Amino acid sequence: MNAVFTIVAKNYFALAKGLANSIREHHEESDVEVIIVIADSVDDVSIFEGTGYKIVLADKIGIPKYKDMSFKYNVTEFCTSVKPFVFSYLFNTNKYSKLIYFDPDILVYNKLDCIFISLDEKSIILTPHFITPEITFTGNSSETLTLFAGIYNLGFLALKNNSVSDKMLKWWEYRLQELCYADKFDALHVDQKWMDFVPAFFPADTLIEHNLGYNIAFWNIHERIFIKLDEGYFVANRLTKDNTTPVIFIHYSGVDPNNIYINKQSTKLDLNKYPDWIPLVEDYAERSNNIGFNSYLNMGYDYSKYSNGDLIIQFHRRLFRRLIDQGLIVDDPFESSDIFYKLLKRNGLLLANKGNLDKMNERNYPDFDSKIRKVNILFKIIKKLIGVERYIILLKFCQRYFRPENQVFLIEEFKKDYKFINENI
Repeated sequence: MNAVFTIVAKNYFALAKGLANSIREHHEESDVEVIIVIADSVDDVSIFEGTGYKIVLADKIGIPKYKDMSFKYNVTEFCTSVKPFVFSYLFNTNKYSKLIYFDPDILVYNKLDCIFISLDEKSIILTPHFITPEITFTGNSSETLTLFAGIYNLGFLALKNNSVSDKMLKWWEYRLQELCYADKFDALHVDQKWMDFVPAFFPADTLIEHNLGYNIAFWNIHERIFIKLDEGYFVANRLTKDNTTPVIFIHYSGVDPNNIYINKQSTKLDLNKYPDWIPLVEDYAERSNNIGFNSYLNMGYDYSKYSNGDLIIQFHRRLFRRLIDQGLIVDDPFESSDIFYKLLKRNGLLLANKGNLDKMNERNYPDFDSKIRKVNILFKIIKKLIGVERYIILLKFCQRYFRPENQVFLIEEFKKDYKFINENI
C-alpha cells in the first residue's frame, strides 16, 4: 500500500482536510491511503475524524523528547520537526512501501502515480524551489532568501521504504530534535535546509524532480504559467514558453483564504501580475472556507500557552533552549508551577500585556517608520560618544546579543554560569 500524509496543528485542520479531499478526487482509499497527523494537544479526536483519511496523533507515536520539542519550537518549527519521525513510524508500523509528504496547504489536481512510479527507481524525491536560471531574477522572493530557506522545498517529499531512506531518516531525526529552528544566524530553516545535504549524501538514490507540474507556488510562478484546457489545468514555462505538462499539485503557501491578495510569505507578490494564477487561488480559498477554515482556526494551538493561559513567545522558547543546555532540569515547561516559568516571572520576563509579539513586524507595528527614526537618532548619539571605531566593534557584538539564547544573563540565577555563545564559529 502507498500513502500520503500531512502534518498540521489543529487550528489549520481545514487545510489538511482540503488536501485529503483533493487526493480523493483522483485516488480511491484502496489505491492510496491518506493520513493526517495532528501535532497538537487533542482531547477529543472524534471532532477531527471523517471519511477518506485516517488520523494519527503525533504525541502517540513515540517521538523522543516530544515535550521539549513542542515547547522550544514554535508551531511551524514543531510541525516540521516531527516529519522524519512520522515517516519512520508509518514505514515501520504500517509497512507502506512508498510515502509522500505534502504540506497541508497543497491541493492535488491529478493522479499521483507519476510520483510513485519514480520511486520504483529512486529512494528520495525532492523538488527545487525553481529551475530556470535568469540573469536578472524576476521571482517573488529574492534568490538570497531562497539560499537561506534551502534549494529544495520540503512542502513535498517522497520516500521509498528501504535502507537508503532509513539511513537518511535516522540522520535527519537526530538533527531535528535539536536544530529545527528558522534562524539565519545558524543558517537554519526548520527541517528544510538540511535537505541540501541529501543529493550529496545519496546521489544515486535521489531524484531532483524538474517537472513543472510539481509544487507550484509563489516562489516559482514567475517561471510557470497555467493553461486551462477541457481536460484540466496544464502548466508551461512562463520564461521559455515550453515544456507544457499537466498540473500535479499546487502549493498555496502564504495564501490566506480570507484575503487572497495578501500573501503572508511574500509581500512582493502581486497577484494581478499573474491573472492565470488568480482562478486557482480563488478556488483554493473557496474550498478552504467551505470546510470551515475559520472554525478550525479559532481552536488555536495548545502548545502556544502555559498551563495558566499566559502566552509563550519565541523569546521564551529560545531561552528555554539555552537553559536546558546549561543544565536546567524541567519536568514540564508548559506548567506555570514548574521552575522555568517561575524563573521568567522572578526576572520580569513575562509579557505585561497579552499581545503576541511574535506576530509583530515592520508591516504591522504602529508608526514603525517614526520609531525607527528615533532609534537611528539614538545610534547616532552612541557613535558620537564612543567614536566610529568602537561603534563598529559594538555593532559586531550586537549581532550576537540579538540572539535570544544570549540573553540568559537576564536571569539572575544563571548569570554566574553565563557563557556567551556564537554558534557561527
